[in-house]
Amino acid sequence: MKMREILFRGKGNPDYNDGDGSWFEGYLTYNEGNYQIVDKNFFKNHIVIKETIGQYTGLNDKNGKKIYEGDIIDFEDRKDCNYGVIKYSAEFTEFYFEHDGCYDSLGFCYHNYDLEIVGNIYDNPDLI
Repeated sequence: MKMREILFRGKGNPDYNDGDGSWFEGYLTYNEGNYQIVDKNFFKNHIVIKETIGQYTGLNDKNGKKIYEGDIIDFEDRKDCNYGVIKYSAEFTEFYFEHDGCYDSLGFCYHNYDLEIVGNIYDNPDLI
């Protein structure tokens, strides 16, 4: 059985060297009052903005791009809502998308070939 890769991403904190607006992907840590993303090779810690931290859903979009919490996705087959924001429900322990009253489980209702990432809520709030 293949296990889901546990990854996080976050936007570099402007108060530190990583604050140029770059996104970092890896493992999440908390050290000396800062949230940090440690790259997958454990070479570098990147201090990130807490509010931008999102977990990888385990799914990639139709272009192979990893889908994270906070991503805005486009649906090919939905006419009632075009874009949705990826979120996590602790109550139902699942990733889902939400937009204008639409709510669907990400893994059960959609496949990666139906979805395309068009932005995220931090860099592209105008899309939602």
